[in-house]
Amino acid sequence: MWVTLDAAGNVVSDGVATATDDALSRLVTITAGSQQRAATYNGDGVLVAYTEDGVASQLTQDLAVPLSQVLHVTQGVTTATHRYGQTRLATVSGGVRSWELGDALGSVRTTLDDAGTALGSVGELVLSGAEGTRGARRSPPVVPRMRGK
Repeated sequence: MWVTLDAAGNVVSDGVATATDDALSRLVTITAGSQQRAATYNGDGVLVAYTEDGVASQLTQDLAVPLSQVLHVTQGVTTATHRYGQTRLATVSGGVRSWELGDALGSVRTTLDDAGTALGSVGELVLSGAEGTRGARRSPPVVPRMRGK
C-alpha cells in the first residue's frame, strides 16, 4: 500500500482514505468512501467539535491540564462523560458505564462493563478520528483524536 504525504509530512491518502490538514497540521477532514469526518478547533488548537457522516458532536475539554482531556462529548441530547484517574478510566453514556483498558502507551485496547464482560476490542482503521493519532487503531464508531506530543 502506498501512502501519499503533503509537504509537511501529513498523510494525504493511504489508498482507502483521503485527509486534509490545516496550516498547523491539524486533521480537518477525512473521507473514506461514503464516510466523512470533519473537525473544528478553538484558538488554542484544541478540538471542540467534530462531524461524522453529518452527525455533529460538541466536546467539553479540560484545559487546565498540560494536555487537554475530553470531559464530555454531546451528540444532540446524548452526552457521554469521561471519568479520569491518572488516565481515562471509564465513560458513562445514557446511564451505562464502560471501563477502558489501555496498553502501555495509554491507547484504549478493550472496554468492559461493570461485571467485567468485554464490550468491545480494538479494530483496524488506517486514519482515526480525533482522540487517537494517525495510524491509531480504533473500533467503530471512530471518535475524535486528541493530539499527543
